[in-house]
Formats: sequence, structure tokens, C-alpha cells
Amino acid sequence: MTILELVCAGYENWNDAAILFETGHELEERSRFSLSEKFLRRSIELDPAGNPGAYIALAFALFRGSTSNDDDEPLEIMRSGMKATNSPLQHAWTHAIEPDQDLHFPKIEALFNATSDLNERLCIANSSMWGQHTSLAEVAVAEAHKTVGSSTDPEAIASYIYMMLNLNRMEKLVAKNYSVAEAIQQLVKVAPDNFATYSAWNGYCRLLEDWEGALQATSAGLKSIPDEETIMLMAANAYMQLDNNVEAEKHLLMAMGAKPSFIGARLTLARLYDKLGRTEEAVALARTFLIVNPSYKWGQILGAALLWKNGHKDEAANIVAEAQSGIPEWAQQSMNSNVILQEIVQYIKTISN
Repeated sequence: MTILELVCAGYENWNDAAILFETGHELEERSRFSLSEKFLRRSIELDPAGNPGAYIALAFALFRGSTSNDDDEPLEIMRSGMKATNSPLQHAWTHAIEPDQDLHFPKIEALFNATSDLNERLCIANSSMWGQHTSLAEVAVAEAHKTVGSSTDPEAIASYIYMMLNLNRMEKLVAKNYSVAEAIQQLVKVAPDNFATYSAWNGYCRLLEDWEGALQATSAGLKSIPDEETIMLMAANAYMQLDNNVEAEKHLLMAMGAKPSFIGARLTLARLYDKLGRTEEAVALARTFLIVNPSYKWGQILGAALLWKNGHKDEAANIVAEAQSGIPEWAQQSMNSNVILQEIVQYIKTISN
């Protein structure tokens, strides 16, 4: 389904809490946060007690999209959902995003141990990965690896796949004993219209450095979701790994056309132009970040690094000086480990003195 089809489905089912949740959740996955928020709030309004997933999706729409002026609102929504629904999964995700994860992990562990439903255990275990706790994930994937290929619960299958990928990245040996290929095939079967399906498939191929497989995943994704700009970016990244810069550029331009504010595609294309010696095009593209997405400060800082690299030092310094106070903690950590960005920070300090 395209974004337009999702939006139409939401408005056509304005009094159906279940469809509004499904629509809002998918829009959140596809980074359409304001639209997602609209449908999820309506879904909760219609069914506040029987709709735990809507609270979780709404919190993440606010968290990821910065559509709320209140930094505490996502957590407050999760807490209110926990009280309203008393759902184990709602409890687990609320504990997962609470401050002080070491304090809250035992509560997630208790929820995990209190249920024998494998799909529920997979979803609860997945929440614990948010706080970098892996023990529940290791148990859940060990339990599920023989049967997940026949599950009809897309959330449980996706939880299994994402936990497997994360365990592999974290070099947890248990994850290397099981394949996710069968689970991905089942997820494509039961959720062919979901963005998460193709994101998981592409993530698996990236982990294996199987770039032809990544192209197969993205091709299938674009057949099902033809306007999905993130899948276009995934395809471009695979083409770049295969040194097919023509197709990479084409898919990045497609992604920018599908979503002009998509800094991920603009930054990747600017870096590709820079690598190919098309410096003027790279610089011109980096300068558009401020215009097309003025609220995304971290994207502007990454664009400034490219400007700095190509000799536009004062321009880059002005962008970083203006934007750096508006980035989240994870971005600040990335900034601290980036050599070029630290050069810019030192330059700002020098010219300020």
C-alpha cells in the first residue's frame, strides 16, 4: 500500500479502532509521524482499554518524529497505556523505555517468565533489547527457531528476526546457531504490505554482506510499497556496494522525489557525488538540508561535515554552531567520535575566543 492508500484507509475507517491502529502503526514505521499520530490518537480515543499497541506506536511516533514539544510525552503515553490496558506487552515496552534500565529489566524478565505463549515471549524479549539486555532474547530465539517459520503473528516474527540480527551484531554465539531465512520468508507471506518486512529482509542481507540478496529484498519491497523512500535508499546502498553508481544515483533521486525532506537520501547522494569527484554537486546538495528539513539538526551537522571537507569552513562552522544544541544524546555521542566534526567544534571555539 502506498502512503496515500494508507491515509485514505485511515479516514475511511475513522470509527474503527483496529484499522486506525494498523494504519497509524504502519505510517509510524514509514516515518510519516504527524499522520501516524493523528490516527493513533483517534484509535486510543475509540478503544482506550483494548488497544495496547496504539499507545506503543504513538509513543514511538512522538519519540522518532519530535512532533511533541514535551520531551516527556512519549513516556507518559506509555505509562497511561500501561494503566489503561494492563497488557503484558504494554508493561514490557513501558519498562523498556523508562530511565534506569538496570532497575526496570527485572520487571520485564518477570513478565517474560509469567507467560508461556511463545509469540508473547518473543515480543516481550524484543523490548528488553532496547536497554541492551540480551538474556531474554537468547532464550526466546532458542525456543522459537523451530516453529517461527509457521507463525502467523507478524509482530512476533519480526521480533524474532530483529533479535537475531542484533544478537549477531553483538557477537552473541547463540544467535549464530539459527537461520533467519525461513522466518523472513514467512514474514513476507503474512505481512507483504508492511515496511518492517522488507527492512528486516534487507537487514539480514546486509549482515551477511549479500548485496545481491539486498537488491532482491528491496525490489520485492518496492513492488509491494512503490512509494517507500527508505527502501529506495536501501537499494541505493546495495548498488553502491556493487559499484553500480548509476543505479545508486537513480534510486537516491527517486527517494528524494518520493520524500523531498528525506535527509538520509540527500546525504548519501552528496557523499556519492563527493566520492565521484562531483564536488560542486555534492556541496550544492548539502546546502539544501537547511531548506528541506530545518528541524533535523543532526542531518544539517552531517551536511556541514561535507562542506568543511570541501573547504567551506566558515559556512560549516556556522551550521554546526547553530545546530549542535538541538541534537539528541545519541547524536552528540556520534559527533564526539567524528574526526571532522570535532575539527569544526575546535574551530568554533578558536574563532569565538
